[in-house]
Amino acid sequence: MCIRDRHRELERLGKLFEWKALIYDKYAKSVINSLINVGNLRAYNVAVFLDLESKKDTLRNIAAVYLIKPCKESIDRVIEDLNGKLYDYFFINFVSVCSAALLEYFATECGRYNSQERVMQVYEHYLSYFPVTPTLFTLNLPNAYLSLYRNCEIEENMNSHLDGIAEGIFMFMRSNGYLPYVRIQRKDPLAERVVKKLAGLFESSGRFEEEKYDLSSSVRPLLILLDRSIDLHTMLHHSWKYLGLVHDVYGIRNGKVTGGLDKGKKVEYELDFLNDPFLQSHALAEYPETAGDISAEFNKWTKEYDKIVSKRPEESA
Repeated sequence: MCIRDRHRELERLGKLFEWKALIYDKYAKSVINSLINVGNLRAYNVAVFLDLESKKDTLRNIAAVYLIKPCKESIDRVIEDLNGKLYDYFFINFVSVCSAALLEYFATECGRYNSQERVMQVYEHYLSYFPVTPTLFTLNLPNAYLSLYRNCEIEENMNSHLDGIAEGIFMFMRSNGYLPYVRIQRKDPLAERVVKKLAGLFESSGRFEEEKYDLSSSVRPLLILLDRSIDLHTMLHHSWKYLGLVHDVYGIRNGKVTGGLDKGKKVEYELDFLNDPFLQSHALAEYPETAGDISAEFNKWTKEYDKIVSKRPEESA
């Protein structure tokens, strides 16, 4: 199929597929959970949600959208689905940049089994960071501080953590179209190594065109890299903000909070900043203020509920 025919086919598919199936691996699922409530994806006509490792049924006339980490294990599962002809059309989305070697491997395997016609598009995204709130994100690197500052830490492990830090910052800046000014503390070897790795990522991306980044000085962000040891008390300090207390007590992970019991099982709640106006307005509010507003909000909900019940007495009974 020539390029022109492929574009025509994609335009036809955009009109044809009202519904989509979203298939994700474990890493991509954590990215999705930190960005959006999975249920909200139905607003984008995503009707089916499937784990990459799960057993899948054949579905026809539906766009299969894969969101996966660029690693051989996930690519092999996609190839397996292609060979099984589970779907007619595959849209492959990598959460981060895929190496040339892995792309070549994917193309070779598709050609070997003559399944390349089912692959409509392959995308690379920049999603190696995890939003906690609309104004706060984390790189999700457990025990990074301990690994970087422990004297007995192996250099290879330390370098792996620094790579993760640089990659996460690069992905955030790249996905938002930022080319930041960077400032670091003098004679900070770890910060210097991160900056060098970050500069290398920008250079190797080969995307310094002005249309890719807003280079005007008035909007270019300032990125300040500081040694965590300069602010140790923050890690020990318990914030009096509502969301900070929620994290201290229950722990926020991948946009979810686990707390309370229902029939002996822990209950999991999703933080939905898009559709929860109370969370939007009180996330960074002082707890005493929030506590009072919770009571007011609950009383308001109770009155509305009673009003609905009073109009339908026979059903409520």
